[in-house]
Amino acid sequence: MKYILGILLFLSPLFLMAQMPAEPTEVWICVGDSAYPLPPLRTQTEVRPGWKIADVAKTRDRVTRYIWGARSRQISPSNKPEFLLRVLKGTLHDWVILPLKKRKQYRKLPKPTIEDCNPIYLELNTFRIELLKDERYRISPLLSLPAGEYLLVNRANLKRTEEGDFQAYDFTVEK
Repeated sequence: MKYILGILLFLSPLFLMAQMPAEPTEVWICVGDSAYPLPPLRTQTEVRPGWKIADVAKTRDRVTRYIWGARSRQISPSNKPEFLLRVLKGTLHDWVILPLKKRKQYRKLPKPTIEDCNPIYLELNTFRIELLKDERYRISPLLSLPAGEYLLVNRANLKRTEEGDFQAYDFTVEK
């Protein structure tokens, strides 16, 4: 009897967590006729301090934003990836696609700020946008994206940390 009571007390937090509401999914990638949710990830920031001579700054601090992992797990088989987006904060124009530079163990943004990375804005002249009945948008680019690694970022929902890290969704476009 003690064992059964102990097991129930041990497992009761797990039952409560299973009933907690999950965060709503914002982004899905479409492959064929199926849509798979993209898990959000957080960037990592490295700040390399500049140097000074006699308290006169000679160089500025260099900021690099990393995404860990050599490659994304979400692979689009075509050069025109198709997404389903649910806009929870902001508007559709707040979403951007950023190209990433590949390294051996990680990927990084070319510049420290989103605006300097040549973002691709989700606009009508560059993307085919269709509103679905369940308050989601079906989005695909009109022109092919070059093969490589990309980030999908909602600029209105940048939950930044002290270092400036933000939440994003990564995907790969194959040849």
